[in-house]
Amino acid sequence: IDSVFGTAYAKSQAGAYGPLPTKGRAFISVANRDKRSMIFPARELVAHGFELLATSGTAEVLKRNGINATVVRKQSEGEGP
Repeated sequence: IDSVFGTAYAKSQAGAYGPLPTKGRAFISVANRDKRSMIFPARELVAHGFELLATSGTAEVLKRNGINATVVRKQSEGEGP
């Protein structure tokens, strides 16, 4: 329980699954209308040592903003190499 949704959600996940990860990989894929809003959180993830994985459109926006991400295909894009 918390007055801030993000903190309450983090507490619920930590309670159900144990501590939240502090390093590793994070997948990001957001709708076009939300892409500007993801820049700061993505930078924070990288600053905390996470490697980013993103769909092509999301990765392109990250790249334009100086954030590296490995591109992964959407399920609808089928199999690849």
